[in-house]
Amino acid sequence: MKVVLSLGSNIGDRRKTIIKTISKLREKVKIEKVSSLYETEPWGYKNQNKFFNVAVSGETNLNPRELLFFIKKLEKEMGRRERFRWGPREIDVDIIFYGDVILEEEDLKIPHKEYRDRDFVIIPLLEIEDEFIDPE
Repeated sequence: MKVVLSLGSNIGDRRKTIIKTISKLREKVKIEKVSSLYETEPWGYKNQNKFFNVAVSGETNLNPRELLFFIKKLEKEMGRRERFRWGPREIDVDIIFYGDVILEEEDLKIPHKEYRDRDFVIIPLLEIEDEFIDPE
């Protein structure tokens, strides 16, 4: 299934963290496209460092729940610590699209519900998927 993911980091060596995370994502996602790296202002909670953000697209055999589990495990491996909502993070990986699937569960919403309001998602997304169609 085709997936589009958004990655962000604003703690530590942001560039290195994103590159290493993309490398580890390849264990379960056949990555086909990677956007440029964008430095962006924080969203939500403003009193923190700027983020580096990137979008990736590719294919996976994992179902949405398995992909979420893999991503959460990977974030922990990459040193992510849980803090407050919209706070600083070592790495954040969000599932933006999973094919044309629409999913509304408590801990998993596809397409990602807030992506339309976030330039740090939209701009990298349009760079790699300029003809994407929102399933909603």
